[in-house]
Amino acid sequence: MGTSQSSKGSKNKSPLVPSWADATPIPPMSPQRFRGFRGAIGQYVKSGNLTDLNRALGHYSRSASGGSAVAAKRFNPHYQVGGNLFNILQNKSITVNDVVIYLQNWVGKSTDEVIDYLSNTLSKDSGGDSEKIRYALNEALSQALDGITKFSFDSITDEVLINILINYLVECVFIQVIHEAGDSWKKSTDAQTPVQAENAMHELIKVVVDQKICTKFAGGINSLSAADILEIQQNTILDVWHEWEAF
Repeated sequence: MGTSQSSKGSKNKSPLVPSWADATPIPPMSPQRFRGFRGAIGQYVKSGNLTDLNRALGHYSRSASGGSAVAAKRFNPHYQVGGNLFNILQNKSITVNDVVIYLQNWVGKSTDEVIDYLSNTLSKDSGGDSEKIRYALNEALSQALDGITKFSFDSITDEVLINILINYLVECVFIQVIHEAGDSWKKSTDAQTPVQAENAMHELIKVVVDQKICTKFAGGINSLSAADILEIQQNTILDVWHEWEAF
């Protein structure tokens, strides 16, 4: 993927939850909160050992991100966009920052155009997370709608919609972990090893998010509201962090 190459990561004095994610930002718990996490990521990049990756995610969940309760707040902007995405793909008109989004006018147009439109429009005004959210939307929609050349609501089956939401949350978590690892990804002497390490981490995140979120859709999605989707996303993050905290 190569997404780690331009990331410097947050500084130790950066708030655990920035102002755009929560109205009451939480200050860092430790001046060295990234030390264990970034050291373990560097070791993982060099070894390729999943045990080192698990150790890194343990440090990330407990210290670097401040624990499950704090991490759940950190993703507040992502949840809001996920709820909006859910609604708009159910052929509902929504208003985001005074802009009305209604996809019925996009039926029959290129799916790539629709993906670009949704990614750019829904991610606007998400504070410092706008670019991360735009990336996550683009990846999630591109993966789930791969092979569909013309947009149609008939293509957005319940299964496809659930896959889009799973992919979106996977990408949100993945890009945040990548970002916070900073220069730790550069602990290799060749260019290919960090990419392989990223791909393995992405797959691990996908597996655990899929496991945690799928049970929450057991009753189907037809009766779910945007508020339900917000809660599902937040509870999934909590469940993922709880698992990682045990590493």
